[in-house]
Amino acid sequence: MSLVMMKGTYTQQGWQGVAEEGFQSREDTIRAQVQAMGGEFIGLYFSTNADWDWMVIADGSDVDLIAQKLQIMASGAYGWVTADVVVTAATADSQTAPVHRTPGQ
Repeated sequence: MSLVMMKGTYTQQGWQGVAEEGFQSREDTIRAQVQAMGGEFIGLYFSTNADWDWMVIADGSDVDLIAQKLQIMASGAYGWVTADVVVTAATADSQTAPVHRTPGQ
């Protein structure tokens, strides 16, 4: 499983939906979607001063990111969405350890 961070902005349509349903409703909906994909929901965060309106962090398969992003963007409620796999320092260190031996070494 990979730790996934998705961030994005709402369009006017999206903000209207949030205003009608509330922020907790968004969290409940996203939690259910992540769990239905076999992932673990970690959190949904909102920002007032960043270039993004919302951020989701989940532990799950990054294989589904493209399909999920296409469905999200097709709704018309979002201006832009990014999806990235993020790793801890320990994971990054384990991935950058030398695995190739140069001839003569």
